[in-house]
Amino acid sequence: MKRPRQSRSTTLSQASSHRRRWAWIAALVAAGVVSYFNALNGPFIFDDVGAVVQNSSIRQLSTAGPLSPPANTSVAGRPLVNLSFALNYAAGGLDPFGYHIFNLALHLTCGVLFFIIVRKTLELIRAGETDAEWVAFGSALLWIVHPLNSEAVDYVTQRTELMMAACYLSALYAAIRAFGSQSSVWTWIATLSCIAGVACKETIVTAPIAIAFYDRAYLFESYASAFRVRGRLYLALCSSWVLAALLLIRGGQSAAGGFTSTRWSVASYVLHQPGMILHYLWLAVWPRALTLYYGWTLPTSFAQNAAAIGVVALIVAGIAALWFYNRRLAYPAVWVFVTLAPTSSVIPIATEVGAERRMYLPLAGIVTLVVLGVRGVARRSAPPGRSVRWANLALVVLAAVLCARTVNRNRDFASALVMARSVLASWPTANAHYLVGTELAAAGERREAIAELRRATADYPPAHFDLGRVLVESGESDEGVTELQRFIEQEPDALAARAAEGLIGDALASRQAFADAIPHYRRYLEAYPNDIAGWTGLGVALAASGQASAATEAFRSVARLNPGDAHAEINLARSMIDAGDLEGAAVIVQQQIAAHPDAAAPFDLLGRIRAANGDVAGAREAFERALMVDPGFVPAREALADLGAAGRRK
Repeated sequence: MKRPRQSRSTTLSQASSHRRRWAWIAALVAAGVVSYFNALNGPFIFDDVGAVVQNSSIRQLSTAGPLSPPANTSVAGRPLVNLSFALNYAAGGLDPFGYHIFNLALHLTCGVLFFIIVRKTLELIRAGETDAEWVAFGSALLWIVHPLNSEAVDYVTQRTELMMAACYLSALYAAIRAFGSQSSVWTWIATLSCIAGVACKETIVTAPIAIAFYDRAYLFESYASAFRVRGRLYLALCSSWVLAALLLIRGGQSAAGGFTSTRWSVASYVLHQPGMILHYLWLAVWPRALTLYYGWTLPTSFAQNAAAIGVVALIVAGIAALWFYNRRLAYPAVWVFVTLAPTSSVIPIATEVGAERRMYLPLAGIVTLVVLGVRGVARRSAPPGRSVRWANLALVVLAAVLCARTVNRNRDFASALVMARSVLASWPTANAHYLVGTELAAAGERREAIAELRRATADYPPAHFDLGRVLVESGESDEGVTELQRFIEQEPDALAARAAEGLIGDALASRQAFADAIPHYRRYLEAYPNDIAGWTGLGVALAASGQASAATEAFRSVARLNPGDAHAEINLARSMIDAGDLEGAAVIVQQQIAAHPDAAAPFDLLGRIRAANGDVAGAREAFERALMVDPGFVPAREALADLGAAGRRK
């Protein structure tokens, strides 16, 4: 049977609709480019160093490395994000421009998906086509240019949020398209999107819940009918939770990346969240004083947070009431709390009590309600012929203000120091002082860095570590050691406490207190057994303390960890001479002479071996050869002088 031929007017109308839709999308992309154009040359900052700059797993696309991200970084347990960094590295090395382009492209993709989802939803509830496109465009436009999303876009590491969001929105759109479809393709796309999202960021675990709420709001008259028709889809989507659990077990994100702390608890984190939620909602409406870092989860009580808890409870109760009265209108509000739920309740994060990037997806629900509100107010307050113009004017003004604020916010990402100062200005905490202090130290401004780090120590114990480190580097080793010891006392279980032991060992060794340095080096090496500098420091301290045999074992570890290194071999040979193992030392020395005939140290050691064996003439020859190679080699000159003095005494 032939399909009925469409009329010419219908065909023209469809063509016009397609052109208009692409025009909306082009306008969204243009708005996003304008908003973030001045951020594309921003440098790597903070977590970008571990996730990108120092991430050796992204160096080779031809291996499985990109799918095995390093632990204790922001890409741990997020292999697809790590793979995307590998693609960036293959295309442009460590040039940040390509990474920022990738992030912006992801953000625009999410914006277009958001536009399509809202438009499709309004079509499902039989809204007029023009009205549906206007609401969808307005919602996507405000979301794309909103400065609250700038952290996810400008901060390269937060690609985790962008990729997860792209998968989340793809899963929702595919689930919508699967409704009433005779093909299983859309079900597969929704499922695979959820699975891919899990490999980007764990917070996508709420996607099946958001989709189930969507079905009840727009597609089904009851939960029973929804589960009867879509049960297989829900089960397929929830299968992604298995992968989420596996990735978390096999080295996913920890509760306190970096430093751990004895001062936080899950309860304190949860109690802080109502206040943070209210703050997020305020920033969505009035996005000023944005900050990249809200600091640690500090001890708190129910009484201190009772007011915020009560307000959030009222908001949730209001949404629940609206859900029973008008599910279609309530869904954007439900979306806000469903997408925000993981990091604001069940996933405690010690090192970040709050983060603006967590509002990336929730913000979509808020701007949708705003646009619906603007449309409703314009319809009720303006004459019929002017309501559209008033709504358009309001939308343009809102978008322009948000775009300008985003452009200004992008400037805070100009450098890590600029961002740290921005954090301190907008959300002054001990952690903010710490950020500024560490960045000042990195810039060589040690005096200013020490002042900021001192302020940070009041509520941020790890600041003692960096304060001690900077003091030692500034030559104030006594005070530096004191600060490092305070850090160890306050955070004894932190891995960094062992790093502090190593710094104390270095500081004590630098002032010739070798015997005191030894136990600190040993405690450091318990945690970092493959650290060459630690074993070298221990070996030197043992040798200087007269423990030649123990020093030999330490230098053997150095040689084992760094085979073929001439300096390590020379240290080992020297310690063997001190321990009386002249034969073993001679083997190493001869190997070094053969490998490095232009080095003075092997000939110097050869002279010492010969002198110890009573071969004075041979020793003199070796020392003279060392001075021929390097006339300024002091140990050989002194040894030769000692031989001469000994000869004269005889």
